[in-house]
Amino acid sequence: MGQAVIDSSCCGLGTWGYVLVPGYIISWHKRTNADGLPVTEVEPISDKSAQDSIRRLITEAESITQVEFW
Repeated sequence: MGQAVIDSSCCGLGTWGYVLVPGYIISWHKRTNADGLPVTEVEPISDKSAQDSIRRLITEAESITQVEFW
């Protein structure tokens, strides 16, 4: 989940909330990378029906309409 602030000389400030969904978690913190940070294995969500269901849950819970899947 993130939020961006948009500024323009004509219209002032605005905010934009968004959610990026990498996929289903397959293995949480399976290993660490070269910097010692945890790496989680995920499976992309390609099924459109599943994406719609997840998008609806996020939209209702977080009041964010911009939900993107990797």
